[in-house]
Amino acid sequence: MEYDEAVDRAILCGDYEHIPTARERGTVKVFLCADPLDSLKARASLRTEVYPKLRDYCRHVHGMEFQVIDGYHGIHPGDFYSAKVREIRLKLLEECLRSSAGPCFMALIGEEYGRPCLPAEIQCEEFEKILHVAEQQKVCTRVLQAWYHRDENAIPPAYTLQEMGKSIQWKPGQVLLLQQQM
Repeated sequence: MEYDEAVDRAILCGDYEHIPTARERGTVKVFLCADPLDSLKARASLRTEVYPKLRDYCRHVHGMEFQVIDGYHGIHPGDFYSAKVREIRLKLLEECLRSSAGPCFMALIGEEYGRPCLPAEIQCEEFEKILHVAEQQKVCTRVLQAWYHRDENAIPPAYTLQEMGKSIQWKPGQVLLLQQQM
């Protein structure tokens, strides 16, 4: 990209309205969608073998930048399935959809489906129906009630999944068992 003194002046003066967006500058932003554990080798190979060649191609042939947004790169494996990480990944995807000057999404489809993800939020009416049906079926709801807390500030009120930590201990198999109960 060529040097633009007017853009530098606008940045230094805080005039952000005259700074071109990624789309105007010609940046291809691709969001990578892949199961974080099933695709470790494929993602590493893409980072070292494919992306550098695509960057060079975009830059030299089209005068564009090339970026890949991998929402799991640098994330601790214990946090892969947290509601916060899912929320951040959705925002990253929206940014790629909004600003990419070309393709914006790539999916690696493997033979595994990955771990099930619990919803970050369940509307109160639905959650209470789940509890009612579970109790009728004599299914223990203790884990469900410990993991989800009612949030009266949500509009509409909802039950939100608590983050893993000291008060919530996630044991292997509990997520799958809880998914089956829902």
